[in-house]
Amino acid sequence: MAPVVRWGGRTAIANASIRTQDVFKHFEILRLNTSMRQASDPEFSQFLDTIGDDSEHDEVDLSRLNHTNLVEDAVNFVFSPDVVCDPETCVDRAILSPFNEYVDQFNSEVLGRLPGETHSYFSSDWIEEDGQEVTDHPMATPDFLNSLNEPGIPPHQLILKVGAICRFTRNFDASRGLTKNTRVIVRRLLHHSVEVEIIPTILAGQRIDSVSYMCFHA
Repeated sequence: MAPVVRWGGRTAIANASIRTQDVFKHFEILRLNTSMRQASDPEFSQFLDTIGDDSEHDEVDLSRLNHTNLVEDAVNFVFSPDVVCDPETCVDRAILSPFNEYVDQFNSEVLGRLPGETHSYFSSDWIEEDGQEVTDHPMATPDFLNSLNEPGIPPHQLILKVGAICRFTRNFDASRGLTKNTRVIVRRLLHHSVEVEIIPTILAGQRIDSVSYMCFHA
């Protein structure tokens, strides 16, 4: 890394580098000539180098890699039956979706593999203006509001199962670790509430044990 010389140009930076210092003559320069990361698989190493160095082709041949075009096959590979029933193993795995519109499809596929019955919770939407509920506006009908599916807004219908892994979308209680993006396991599904348990995590070198509590869904 080149030194930082305030108000200095290239010459000043070069003169301040370690190569110009008297101590540099005592250094021994070692050069890496053999790739160690993929030494056990030269063919795959050459394949990786081709991807990184090829500037002549717009497409890369991935036929040598295992691949699929089916969502079911991808879910079977990442969330096999023995994994989907183990929440602490599930949180270490994920399917990277190229588009947000496919995320719900992946989530539904994984949720369907959990044993047990599904429970649906529905939102209650309305429009307020100056603190008063608006009822005479054509966009204020519940059917229209419930049909909206905008980015960043939870869907009207929330489908859950016992054992499902969820993530908070807002802060609930920071003192108890119930903050945005906290991952939890669904333990009980009641009529107007959901009982969840925080998945134990390691934070700042300390293990945060699980905590159960009642989370009300609007």
